[in-house]
Amino acid sequence: MGVAASLGSDVHDQLIECLIVPSESLDVEVELSEAAHLHWLLSLTLVARAARPALVACLGRSVGAARGAVARASAVQALSAVAEENDSEVVALLTSYVDDESAVVRKAVVSGLAAVASLFDGRAEEAVRRCLHDSADDVVQAALRTAPLVCKLGSLRMLKAVSSCLTAENWMTRKMALETIGIIAPPGDSSAPGVLAVSLEDTNTWVRVAAIDGIAKVAERGDAAALALVAARLDDRAWNVRAAALGAISSLALAGDEHAAKMVASQLEDEYPSVRIAALEALSDVWPRWDRSILKLVLMRVHQDPDSDVRVEAIEALVHSSFVGDEEIIEALRTCEREDREVEVRSAAESAVERL
Repeated sequence: MGVAASLGSDVHDQLIECLIVPSESLDVEVELSEAAHLHWLLSLTLVARAARPALVACLGRSVGAARGAVARASAVQALSAVAEENDSEVVALLTSYVDDESAVVRKAVVSGLAAVASLFDGRAEEAVRRCLHDSADDVVQAALRTAPLVCKLGSLRMLKAVSSCLTAENWMTRKMALETIGIIAPPGDSSAPGVLAVSLEDTNTWVRVAAIDGIAKVAERGDAAALALVAARLDDRAWNVRAAALGAISSLALAGDEHAAKMVASQLEDEYPSVRIAALEALSDVWPRWDRSILKLVLMRVHQDPDSDVRVEAIEALVHSSFVGDEEIIEALRTCEREDREVEVRSAAESAVERL
């Protein structure tokens, strides 16, 4: 292949056609992942660096000459893999296919822009925004993955386009839109939590989790409004949403916030061990050391919780939030070290005593 790359455009075309033209009998996903033979193309550019410009030119022609949507998508994928980043001609070629009649091609185009276009490339950003309104879920989701790679932080036009996906019928699209907003919105953006909050009542639990995580990511620590939004989900019917809310409180509440600490401590009786663990982890960040009422609740987890992982986390919370030399805590840990039925809990208690 290295020799063929230096023999002229006719040989280039034959070589590329051999590598990328898929069989019409193959499944679409198989064609794009295997029949495109991208590893051969990339290997060729490694052993014959001079082959890259020839490959790029030939693949560019192949996109337009390909017979059928899958062949066109394979050519786009191959071109995106071989082209150098910020190749303006390749970016222009890819964006010209953003309205292709086939969703397979449109997905390949917007995914290819993630590899080829540079940050702040206006043409790529516009193409991604258009794909965010595509009728095919696969295309929209590919655009959501590409969006943070081509727009500047806080781009209002991109944020508006991404926000339009929050009402999509597909729950994964809604979830990905929330995650993308969390990446694009600048930290401390006062308007972003309100946009994300719309999804806190979504019918899908993982979308609600993504909304909580997004608020925690963009809001500043101490933001009372954002804190109130996520705290309201402590009563959510889904355990993973309650756990996410506890993690968000940990990120947003100020250290020593008594009100936040009491909200978190109220979840120590949750029926799900994962939620109790999340509550203990959050307490390590917000628990006021002088509040002995919370101390008693954590000690109950050390001695009485039926789940050994929860007991271990309770021990860590004690160590993290206690004063060195606190005799009450040290004695409680020594009791645990002697009496707990699980080796890992006794070991954690022993280690904690040494640190206190």
